Amino acid sequence: MLKIREFSVLSQIGVRMLRHYDKIGLLSPAYVDKSNSYRYYNEEQLLIANTIQTLKSLGISLKEIKSLLDKCNDSKYMSSYLNDLLIKRQKELKDIENNITHINSVLKTIDNSSIYSFKINLKKIPRQNVVSLRKKVNSYQEEKELFQTILREITEQDIKLQNPPYNISIYHDKEFKDANIDIEIQCSVIGEYSNLHNITFKTESPKTIISVVMQGDFDFMNGLNLAVANWLKDNHYVFAGSMYNIYHKPPNDCVGSENWLTEVCFPVEKETS
Repeated sequence: MLKIREFSVLSQIGVRMLRHYDKIGLLSPAYVDKSNSYRYYNEEQLLIANTIQTLKSLGISLKEIKSLLDKCNDSKYMSSYLNDLLIKRQKELKDIENNITHINSVLKTIDNSSIYSFKINLKKIPRQNVVSLRKKVNSYQEEKELFQTILREITEQDIKLQNPPYNISIYHDKEFKDANIDIEIQCSVIGEYSNLHNITFKTESPKTIISVVMQGDFDFMNGLNLAVANWLKDNHYVFAGSMYNIYHKPPNDCVGSENWLTEVCFPVEKETS
């Protein structure tokens, strides 16, 4: 048998931590001498100690490790558990990467006082024929899937698009929502068509909008919204419809976020006294 300090050296676990493992029932000595309270471990317990250290190195809590020790010999269970853990860690990593990107964007606003100097354009949009796909989705990231659906049907039905086609996302919710989001995808087309399997044909009436053309991801939105609100107040206009984006270079797997080219649009009308 091994004294606690010998076991500590071989297992590479500190004596203080071994005492803690004993206290929480994770790894207890094989024998405790009642006359002097010396703790002794079996050599076989080194394998358990190694397993604990391996699982701990994966970021698994001691409480969870305790429940896993009896299942470590079940390769099917452990493979499933570790695959789930891998998916969880990948999501956490993606969240951290997004957070780092956002921090860098905020840093740019500190370093560049002109970051919110947006050029707001007032213009009229003529009557347009469009094909449309409207659906409630769980996140804004699902816009890409809606575009893939509508473009696939456009190709299958040999629908002729305008050039440029004006890939549009309209946000119909009356308030900001981060789930169950009501999004309509439109593409401008030449000619008239019947309603198809997934998409609807319709004619959009002329409208007056204000718009801002932006390149890059959407970290600019808070500053843009402030600029739009001030423009409306200064020029005596009010909102007259749902906000929408025109994607001149839409978000997709082939185009990096720094190359996105988006026109953010707000239908407006002159304020009545």
